[in-house]
Amino acid sequence: MLSRYLQFTVFNLEYIYTFIDSLFSLIIPNILIMGAVLAFYLNSRKTGFKVVTRYTISTTSLGLRLTSVILENKKDKPIVIDTIYGVFNKDLWLELIKFDKPYILKPLDCVVFDIPEYSILKVGGNEFQPDFFENFSISIEVNGKLKNCVASNHSTEKHDVKHVDKSYFKYNDVIYNNNIKYIFSYFCNGTHKTSLISSIGVFSHNWDFIDDRIYGEVTVASVLDFLKDVQLEDLFSTYQIIEVPENRERENIKIVFRKKHNKAIKRN
Repeated sequence: MLSRYLQFTVFNLEYIYTFIDSLFSLIIPNILIMGAVLAFYLNSRKTGFKVVTRYTISTTSLGLRLTSVILENKKDKPIVIDTIYGVFNKDLWLELIKFDKPYILKPLDCVVFDIPEYSILKVGGNEFQPDFFENFSISIEVNGKLKNCVASNHSTEKHDVKHVDKSYFKYNDVIYNNNIKYIFSYFCNGTHKTSLISSIGVFSHNWDFIDDRIYGEVTVASVLDFLKDVQLEDLFSTYQIIEVPENRERENIKIVFRKKHNKAIKRN
């Protein structure tokens, strides 16, 4: 009886050992493979370059503009950014933001950057009209190289590209361009403000009133009539209308109407 019991026990132990050995022979290689895959994945997140970008195009008083750019770092390592560029046709590079101190995009971080305004773009001294809908991308300067955020791991040396220059026209620190017909500088409740009137009669920038458009031809007379019709003329203790010439680069702006001119209003 004891002999049969021992034989049965030995048989069961051998069966258990065989099962455990088979189990380990299946599990351990899979664990090693999974570990290798995981190590490769984690390492891939720390090497190379991959920044995904999205951007916003808006119609402003200055025309169609790129107003913001989103940069998303897909790697588990920081990226030190010197400059953000907009790229047209792969060879025209527009400086969107140049950081005074390099910006550190954190690992796996996503950041929105507002794009400063400008008046006119030029290439080789000629006015340039950007097309943000075709052959346009965002690139960043990292360690002296231009990295394309749309096509990962692409870089181009600075001397291989052409730069798009920006011009600025300002009045009281408000940027305007040839889309603007008049600058409206006024005092309201003791505060000096500067608004812009576009060539189609739309008021923008520091204009907090419901009525914000002149219908019909935009002239000095129609601006004055508008202020009276919407009962704003008496609200402004002092104001002046400044005309923006069609070719701002060759001609200066000039005051074409003034009411109770206040010396506190800057001329230019």
